[in-house]
Amino acid sequence: MKTLFRAIFIVLSFLSCSDNIDEKSKELSYSCKDALERIEDCMQISRGSFSYIDSCGEKEVLKILSFDTCVEVKEYISK
Repeated sequence: MKTLFRAIFIVLSFLSCSDNIDEKSKELSYSCKDALERIEDCMQISRGSFSYIDSCGEKEVLKILSFDTCVEVKEYISK
């Protein structure tokens, strides 16, 4: 009986850890979506043009979202 409880505990602990990882990836993908929409707006192309991109680098997302003008965004992505 103790072995069964231990097995259930181990399985549940793995499930809760994977949920935390999923939440972090969802949060990052939301920021990625924001950055891509900002680039699309600055380049004056239709929203969803970059919908095939499913992940972005965290540093790049933060950098793009920190710019105040489209000129800065265009200069950054042209590098």
